[in-house]
Amino acid sequence: MIDLSSTRALVTGCASGIGLAITDGLASGGASVFATDLDGERLQAEAAERGWSPDRVHTASLDVREPQLWDAAVSAARGAMGGLDLLINVAGVIHPAWVHELDLDQARLQVDVNFMGVVTGMRAVTPHFVQQRHGHVINVASMAALAPIEGIAMYSATKYAVRGYSLAAAQELQRRGVAVTLVCPDAVRTPMLERQEDFE
Repeated sequence: MIDLSSTRALVTGCASGIGLAITDGLASGGASVFATDLDGERLQAEAAERGWSPDRVHTASLDVREPQLWDAAVSAARGAMGGLDLLINVAGVIHPAWVHELDLDQARLQVDVNFMGVVTGMRAVTPHFVQQRHGHVINVASMAALAPIEGIAMYSATKYAVRGYSLAAAQELQRRGVAVTLVCPDAVRTPMLERQEDFE
């Protein structure tokens, strides 16, 4: 088991799927985690079921589309954990649709959550990382950021955007002591995958 006892992480999308698994892993390794999700009630239920120590895993509701809520979450995380070293952007949404049948409201939601949620989160966190000359941002994209998939063109586009933004940000921030990592997982059994499988 890797010793993560000195790690202080803020993670999004923690009530299910990849975010939930990451929070579990960090907690098991001894990290301090500020776990967030839009569905705060579900997140609290998962925390209780998994027995996360409230001294090590702090839970809060966060809508990643809202800059003011990001600022509040970062402030709360730094206060609760005595600082912040790691941001993991996981929160995402998918609305499968053929291009000729695309619902524009659903399209905008995917842009706002999947891409702008990452941009807004990095904007809230990286000034602190730059000031302290260390920190790490991990952005979870998708294999769809490498190979676009029919039926989820809009989702693929947002993940392409996350990939491009992350790679450019990594070059900018490296010389300021801040690392940026892009992760592109393949299909993972999550509620988002199930939604995609149900689409015809």
